[in-house]
Amino acid sequence: MILSFLIAKINFDRYNVYMRVLIIFNHPAPYKVNAFNELAKFVDLTVLFERTKAKDRPDSFYASNEYKFNYLFLKDGYFGKEGSLSNNVRKYIKKHQQEFDVILMNGYSHLAELKAIKYMSKHHIKFGLLINGGVVKKESCFKRKYKTSYISKASYYLSRS
Repeated sequence: MILSFLIAKINFDRYNVYMRVLIIFNHPAPYKVNAFNELAKFVDLTVLFERTKAKDRPDSFYASNEYKFNYLFLKDGYFGKEGSLSNNVRKYIKKHQQEFDVILMNGYSHLAELKAIKYMSKHHIKFGLLINGGVVKKESCFKRKYKTSYISKASYYLSRS
C-alpha cells in the first residue's frame, strides 16, 4: 500500500487531482480501516466490503472503526468465517467500473472474489491484487495451477512488505 500512497500523493501534488480507487475487501478489520483512512487522504477511495464482520470476531473488534472513506457492505452470500458467495461484487464492478481509475482486489480465495476476477479478466478490466504476504506450503498440483490461473490475471500486485 505504501507504493499506492506515494503514487497518489505525487498525482495530487502535481495535478491537484484525486485518483478514484475501488478496493474490494472481505471485512472491515480495524487495522485495515486505519490504513484505508490514511489512503483516503490522497485518493477518492471507495471500499466494497463483502461482509460486515468475520464470523469468528466479536462485535467489539469492530467497535472503534471510524470510516473516512466511501464504503458499502454486501448484504448476502456470507460463507464461512470471512467469505462470500455473492454475485454482488461482480455486479458492482460491472455497473461502476467506469467510475474508478484503479480497482484492487484483496484476495482470490472466496467465490465472490473469484467471480469478480473472472469477470474483469473476461472483459479486459485491469485490476490489481493486494497481497498481505504468504507462506509457501506444499499443495497439490491442481490447487497450485488453479491459484496461479487466478493470481496471474491481475495487471499489477501491491504488497505491504
